[in-house]
Amino acid sequence: MASRTMKYLAQHRLITAMSAAAAATACIAATGAQAATHTPTHAFPTHVSYKVGVTPSAPQSTKDAKVEAAYRAWKATYLAAGEQAWTDTLWNYLATNPFGDGYYGQTIKMLVYIVMAGDYWNPLA
Repeated sequence: MASRTMKYLAQHRLITAMSAAAAATACIAATGAQAATHTPTHAFPTHVSYKVGVTPSAPQSTKDAKVEAAYRAWKATYLAAGEQAWTDTLWNYLATNPFGDGYYGQTIKMLVYIVMAGDYWNPLA
């Protein structure tokens, strides 16, 4: 099963994405105990107050605009226009894979969904 999966991933050039997703899952598993003791009180991109001196002194709207500009520049540089077909292939593979309904599969699907969503920093997207 594993060699067939690796062959499929290599054939469809998904091995890099799966390796990245597996690494992300390993990080989640490694920090699971710490995460279990701390529940986030806000969702990204909710603004929170930090101690004085930790963040730039610019107004929040200016910081938000800079984050948005940096994200758009990154997206234009590193994401090709045809990426949707690639993510669809990955999503369909995960949906039909035997591990697709377990904890591991659901975690990978959530990570892929975030990437597919595009402007994840934008609350109106």
